[in-house]
Amino acid sequence: MLKELLLLPLTLLNRYRAINTIKNCTQKRIFLFDIDNTIADTIPSFENYKNVSEAARVSTLAFYIKMHKLICILKKSPNNKIIFFTARGFKSKKATQDWLNSFGFLPKKNELFIVRNAKEKINILQKTQTQNTIYYIDDLAYLEKNGTVVVYKALINCIHKLTEQKKIIYFGLDAISEFIYFQEPC
Repeated sequence: MLKELLLLPLTLLNRYRAINTIKNCTQKRIFLFDIDNTIADTIPSFENYKNVSEAARVSTLAFYIKMHKLICILKKSPNNKIIFFTARGFKSKKATQDWLNSFGFLPKKNELFIVRNAKEKINILQKTQTQNTIYYIDDLAYLEKNGTVVVYKALINCIHKLTEQKKIIYFGLDAISEFIYFQEPC
């Protein structure tokens, strides 16, 4: 409780920055990419690097090749804005920036937002007013200690409601998995 109270000003500032970045975006299309298990294979890092620092764990993440290619293609168009939008501890921001840099993505000040949890991402999207199309790519899932992947069903339902009200196109766990693992015919 005390920790959340102490982090409240940072959380509110981050929320304000994210909402304004999306609202004031001049590009026609905004792509919000989650990191963990969306563009990066995160599960092995939780299993294999339990006793290391967050920075060390983040540095070991493997980027899904197809997601890397997709982001590289999207970045080429001046009509696209790429924003990395992830739920992690605020202390991992530098490690996350370094990780993105190591793959050739140099996020500017308003291209990486770290939020406390998945619900905070939805709160930001609910408060965002823009005429631009937002493509939200996020598995909205987490890994339990027993290794089971659990999806945030209530949050996914909120996203589906938002897609009816706003110009938001959502790609969830199934679409991400199909994209990452689809084998093209020879």
